[in-house]
Amino acid sequence: MESAPSAAGRPPLFSLAGGVEGASPDTRLSQEARHVERWRRLLGRDLEPSRLQSEVSLAPYTTFKIGGPADLYYRALDANDLVLALSAAREHGVPWFLLGTGANILVGDRGIRGLVIHNHARGVDAAPEFGRLTAESGAVLSPDDDDPADLPGL
Repeated sequence: MESAPSAAGRPPLFSLAGGVEGASPDTRLSQEARHVERWRRLLGRDLEPSRLQSEVSLAPYTTFKIGGPADLYYRALDANDLVLALSAAREHGVPWFLLGTGANILVGDRGIRGLVIHNHARGVDAAPEFGRLTAESGAVLSPDDDDPADLPGL
């Protein structure tokens, strides 16, 4: 059975079957808000509450500077944060999306349902004596950014 779009024009979080098919747009919007608030409470048990935000516009985080809000937004600062956020979302059944630098993505005006985990895991460790450079998944490496003299042997 198809679900009706929400009052805000966003895709529904859940099927409207089961007695609420004829619910008014205000009722559906209220139900969605309660659902998102429930997710926020569940995720807040595992994630840093000060970094778990609601209704964050994603436009500033994309190269095209367009896009609607994320129901929930979390900035992962390192690899451990990423693991924690993904694990929490999976454990609590919260839909999630991993956002990198915002290139190669277009976010619709209706935004993204569930949790957007913004990857800011940008740690870089150079070990020239071993000819090794280790970078976290959110690191942006470019020959223009660093002086090659700072990384001899790499």
